[in-house]
Amino acid sequence: MDFLLRLLFRPMGMMLAGLAAASFGLFMSFGEPSPIPAKADLKQIAGVLDSASKITKRRRFGSTVSYELAIKDSSGTVAKLTLPEREIGEEQVKSLFGGPVRVLYAGDKDVWEIAVGDKPVVAYDATKANRIKSQAEMVADGPYLAATGGLVFIIGLLWKLWRQRAKLA
Repeated sequence: MDFLLRLLFRPMGMMLAGLAAASFGLFMSFGEPSPIPAKADLKQIAGVLDSASKITKRRRFGSTVSYELAIKDSSGTVAKLTLPEREIGEEQVKSLFGGPVRVLYAGDKDVWEIAVGDKPVVAYDATKANRIKSQAEMVADGPYLAATGGLVFIIGLLWKLWRQRAKLA
């Protein structure tokens, strides 16, 4: 950690950090967002919510909370699916225990809709709107990150040139 701090507060470290931030900002702005699947393309499982666990992934500057739902279908197969906390509350998860649920999901475990009977607890349209909104926010923040990275790169470059000039004098 000490090595990284010493590298960052040198001209070359600032230039590398600025270049990395600018590249990531450009990727956020012009990269391809993850596709939103159509409701008809989602996989479906119907069964009973067997267990649920709250998972907190800690990162350096924050944490991500999600629920892992274990759904047991009529054949006894258990599917473990995840749903971010921003899309379902703890009380809603508790209310689903032991009752019949129908879940629409994409990929291996990405939940898009949970319904009890015909009544959706987490609606596909709301999930779709949330994910489109978060992708739009990421695209909107990309130019700011790219500009900040470019500014850090320029500051590092000017600092390097100033140090070289000072050595010559």
